[in-house]
Amino acid sequence: MPKTDPSSNRPDHPASPVGPGQPPSTVEPTAPTAAAPSPPPGSLTPGTASPATPPAPTLTPEQRLAIEAPPAGRLKIVAGAGSGKTEVLTRRVAALLAQGVAPRELVAVTYTRKAAAEMKQRLVEKRGLSPRLFHEMEVNTFHGFLSRLLRRDPFAAGLDGADATVTETARQLLLEEVREAFEVAFVDRLVSPDEGFEPTEAQALVREFPRALGQIRRFLLGPADFQAAVRRAVAVRGGPLTATEERVLDWLHRFYALYLNALGERHLMDFDEILLRGEALVREWQESGLAAGPRVFLIDEFQDNNREQLHIIERILAGRDGHLTVVGDFRQSIYRFQGADVTTFVEFSGDTEVILRENFRSCREVVDLANAFIAPTLPASLPPEHLDQTSRRGPSPRPLPIACLLTDSEHPRAQAAPIAALIRHLVDGGLWLDKADRPLTFGDVAVIVPSIRRLPASFEDPFLELGIPYQMSGGLGFYDRCEVAELVAFLRLLVNPYHDHSLVKILTGPLFGLTDSELAALALERRPRPADGEREPLWVRLEERRRTDPDRLPERAHRFTRFFADLRTHSLTMGVLDLAYHLIEEAGFREYVAGQRNELRRRRMENNLAKFLAVVRAFEQSGVFTTLRDFLAWHDRVLGSEIEEEEAGLGLDERGAVKIMTIHKAKGLEFPLVILPDLKGHQYRAGDRIRFSREEGLLVRPPGKGAPHPPCQAFHARERAAAEAEDRRKLYVAFTRAEEMLVITGKQRLAEVAPEPLQFVGTWLKANPRAGQVRPLTDAPAVGAAWLAAGARPAPA
Repeated sequence: MPKTDPSSNRPDHPASPVGPGQPPSTVEPTAPTAAAPSPPPGSLTPGTASPATPPAPTLTPEQRLAIEAPPAGRLKIVAGAGSGKTEVLTRRVAALLAQGVAPRELVAVTYTRKAAAEMKQRLVEKRGLSPRLFHEMEVNTFHGFLSRLLRRDPFAAGLDGADATVTETARQLLLEEVREAFEVAFVDRLVSPDEGFEPTEAQALVREFPRALGQIRRFLLGPADFQAAVRRAVAVRGGPLTATEERVLDWLHRFYALYLNALGERHLMDFDEILLRGEALVREWQESGLAAGPRVFLIDEFQDNNREQLHIIERILAGRDGHLTVVGDFRQSIYRFQGADVTTFVEFSGDTEVILRENFRSCREVVDLANAFIAPTLPASLPPEHLDQTSRRGPSPRPLPIACLLTDSEHPRAQAAPIAALIRHLVDGGLWLDKADRPLTFGDVAVIVPSIRRLPASFEDPFLELGIPYQMSGGLGFYDRCEVAELVAFLRLLVNPYHDHSLVKILTGPLFGLTDSELAALALERRPRPADGEREPLWVRLEERRRTDPDRLPERAHRFTRFFADLRTHSLTMGVLDLAYHLIEEAGFREYVAGQRNELRRRRMENNLAKFLAVVRAFEQSGVFTTLRDFLAWHDRVLGSEIEEEEAGLGLDERGAVKIMTIHKAKGLEFPLVILPDLKGHQYRAGDRIRFSREEGLLVRPPGKGAPHPPCQAFHARERAAAEAEDRRKLYVAFTRAEEMLVITGKQRLAEVAPEPLQFVGTWLKANPRAGQVRPLTDAPAVGAAWLAAGARPAPA
């Protein structure tokens, strides 16, 4: 997870081929640079690279220069969407080795472990590197690289041999445990007039402490540094801390210390601690005059990093004959929620800057729309000739390849049904893909949405009805599936039988199937109100009816009470995994799934049940929190966080299913046909009351409509502008996944309101009629027919 830094001071840059006072060279199209002679092919020895894939004549001059630049100074590669970044990256690694960089001196940093694995695979398969090379050369995430660095000198890093890295989910569980212990330990002082708050205020603020601590640690601040940073910010923010902020500062300091104690007692490090200790270790090495590891770094997806990570790398390279290559695109920075700071990339000064402008992926119409849409967010300092990408492919082989289809209906199915029908029409009609030289398949289609979890269930129905296989990717779709949600409801009811929501879900679900009228007769029956005045739980009413008037209780409810009594008995001796197996086998889940008439739905449910068992098994094997209460707390934290858990899918070859995915999951991928359903803008919301920033330090927003707080107002004005800019970048990423065709649907009323993205798309298409059309959603069949008429080879009947 990227982090951010309060300090604007940076160490001296590494040795640079540019003289003092000279501007960095910005590369535009030039004659190709002569390639350095390549060593003979074969397995690599340290410091050599195999030319298994020689420099291709199709490389652009900019690509060639990015690959062959010498390992000195700082190289900044601005790699636009579809610009061949992956090809350039792997060739760059091979070229650095060929230029004499020893494998042990080189580190390639990726954003995810998956990306690291894919880079290694490409280096072996495409560039001909020996797998043995990775024993010396590191291809890793930033946290993975620092973890290995720490273990090189565990004594200086303060590591115990038993220290382990805690997962993000377990970290959140631990924070909640610390918060509960904190409330118990300080319950009286938190509400005292001298140092506390009003009771309701105390409860609300302390509930935000875990998230506030996450913001603070992103800036690599320990408890003392946090206090000092707040005092420094007060001096420049235009106003002192409020009385509430002063008290929150003191209490947050105590909470921070309690959390560190909890980590230490369990011999755990979270990702923030890896960065904190890594930065401290590198600083100690630097002050002691010791060499701090590798001297050549290549950082991918640099637009999604931040100042802290750059600061650590600069410390490692300071005063050494080192080199840093950063690769990224400010148009595609979409990870603010993880602490990414796009200004780190924008403000990064390279001795040489290479701009890869040509898009090899998307047709001209899509590239032109994306250019126009992202233009308002581009850095003001960008030279005019570098504002836009150009399409290497040229115009789409399809007429009017961008379709903006509008509807007056507010029902999700009204948009899903025409989309599903269009996909079915194009696949059955054999739409011919020129680039792939084959007909369109379901796997060539991506439906990109902002959130899987907020996608209505009815959106999927037309896909199932038309027999279109699909996979959902991104978000929390797995836990929202009815079969998984019902399993969790059973487990929650074991812990708390008075949890009405879970009981209602089970009783009215497909396994027991009480009707609304039967449930209402039970829940709304007039009874004497309890002495405490609280509403009587549904479980109490159910048990009372079973004992006193069993004939008025439906047989399905009797069956539930018998099964649940047996389940409670088993829960006394079973672990969570055994309970889950027992539930699936005995409650009727298997029979319900087997009875599904739709083959796709049946297969999806079977796979989700199997995945639920795998999730519970992994939870138990974690060995940190393993009780049923722990599992439910973990589940709740997953639902309340950004942690993703995708559904199991259909178990099909991914090429045979439409991808319904989030923008974040789509990043880095490409599809001949991309569909963006129900396009609409998002409103900025202030969110938590406790925030922390470099500029204002600690902020506590007054409750409700309290007196204006200028530092808070300045912070939220900046946050609103940053969020709106990122929303545009997200849609830019979505647009540029499309190779040949882009379909955008939405509500007619939004197409008439600025600054709605749908209004922008519609206005742009009207000004560029050859790129596409704005039509009613009911015209989707006509759009498909026109595309098929331009090239199709239907499969034989």
